Amino acid sequence: MTTADFIDLFATPIAGGVGGFLGMLFVAKDKGFTPKMAVGVGFAVAVVLFAYKLATR
Repeated sequence: MTTADFIDLFATPIAGGVGGFLGMLFVAKDKGFTPKMAVGVGFAVAVVLFAYKLATR
């Protein structure tokens, strides 16, 4: 596994998880969701993207 493969495998899920988390934080203020829900969504997005990256290698 090259460095570029390693970065591609892990950076996409991390970025997606952070994006999902931040998106939920903005929604949480308006819709009454808790920060724990935002963490859960961010983690779920990261896991799904990581599984997708592993499956399509």
